[in-house]
Amino acid sequence: MFRRHASKYLSAFAQGELPSDQASNVATHLRDCDRCTKELNEIEQGISLAKHIPTISTPPALSSAVETLFKSRALISAESRRRFTSGRRRWVVALAAVGLIAAVGSTVWYKKLRNPISIEPIARRTTKLEAIALDLHKQQRYGRPQVDFATDDPATLGQWVRQTAGLELELAHQPPGDFQKYKSQGGKILTTPSGPIAVVFLRIDLVPVTLVTARVNALQKREAPSEGILRKRILYRLDSSSGINLLSWTRGEQTYVFASELPHLGRAACFACHTDPRRRELIRNARQD
Repeated sequence: MFRRHASKYLSAFAQGELPSDQASNVATHLRDCDRCTKELNEIEQGISLAKHIPTISTPPALSSAVETLFKSRALISAESRRRFTSGRRRWVVALAAVGLIAAVGSTVWYKKLRNPISIEPIARRTTKLEAIALDLHKQQRYGRPQVDFATDDPATLGQWVRQTAGLELELAHQPPGDFQKYKSQGGKILTTPSGPIAVVFLRIDLVPVTLVTARVNALQKREAPSEGILRKRILYRLDSSSGINLLSWTRGEQTYVFASELPHLGRAACFACHTDPRRRELIRNARQD
């Protein structure tokens, strides 16, 4: 076993490279060590991110720009040319070119090539928030949900949640063509010792959808998914006994869960908050890791 932490074994553990007895010791240690569990999650996210970074050739425009930069030595002023030797000048230009390539390459990757949404299936036990969403969604599926506040206006519903529970919930005004497809029904507030939980009942394409949100600090450790590195991280679970899809994510200080029986992992539920066509297309086409 380990005296304190298993940090030096976590990378090999995440990639299945440890002997079985050592891997078993690491797994046992992770059950009781929050720090190592958090570090393992970061390593796994890094591995997943690396798998999705494509290899691309240098764009012609970038090659031309770098060649011009070398020829002109535009970054070195007349004063600098007098002060530095020719060997130092070459180093300055070379470093500037490397910086330019890195900056342009990073911009191209961030805006054009990266996958901004990650959908990851989870096998861990159901969290408190998922269990609440699942139970209340079943109530909505089999009858009219009991609400504390009934309204079909998303802005009014979000304002009520903010005033009553102090939680942020930005339900978007839908485009005119979505009027019959998207409709809010109302919400309720659950009071718990650790803090309030807001529940919103919706219908998308006439299919019931339940949205539950709470502050991260109102949940137990490791129950709130991380926001993700450089992209939005969404966790997916299918409740096999009921056929209900659960999508979980964290934004800022709050964690959210969508419960629905919508197809394609229930992604259309995200349209309750997103109306931008490009964002909707990203959600619709997001790959499941």
